[in-house]
Amino acid sequence: MKKTLVMIVSETGAGKDTVVNKLPYPKVVSYKTGPLRDSDVEGVNHFFVSNAKMDALEEKGGLIAYTNTGGIRYCATEDQLKEDVTLYIINPDGIRWFRENYKGDTLNVIVIGLYLDLETRKERCKTRSDFNTVFDSRVAAEEADFDQFRLNGEFDYMIKNNDSEKTAIIIHSILNKELHYKPKVIKNVAQMMFSKW
Repeated sequence: MKKTLVMIVSETGAGKDTVVNKLPYPKVVSYKTGPLRDSDVEGVNHFFVSNAKMDALEEKGGLIAYTNTGGIRYCATEDQLKEDVTLYIINPDGIRWFRENYKGDTLNVIVIGLYLDLETRKERCKTRSDFNTVFDSRVAAEEADFDQFRLNGEFDYMIKNNDSEKTAIIIHSILNKELHYKPKVIKNVAQMMFSKW
């Protein structure tokens, strides 16, 4: 059976990390060049590597994603997919890179977009240590890219993320439908989430 890579994509502040952390699947931790933010944890947010190490990963091959955003490079490798289902937080450019460059036939890919209005996203991000210096510039930098992503239908599902627990349940249901099985652990997690309503 093919492994399934679930690509989760959203604009800054739309809650992708929170949703992914509520789902009982392993997550790909991408490699990243550039400095750590105050909130970053090595091996949790990213594996922080030098440009030379990133070059070596590219030369080795087996990449499932690669992006260069503002001179900061990100990638992930097929070797990181250890389980039948793996989640990966990615941006539209990374999805496009995958579709244009991945030549393997061992992956089933599902792209799930999350969205939320700008004012709510801004409110959610106010507690971040770098909010005053980077939020507006990030929003401006990603606006056209996400407009293209939505207008061109570069996703399999699009979910409004007003409530991260409900969104996690929706994603759980999507994966059950797509994969034609209901792992016991997933079913139990969904029941636990429903019991909170």
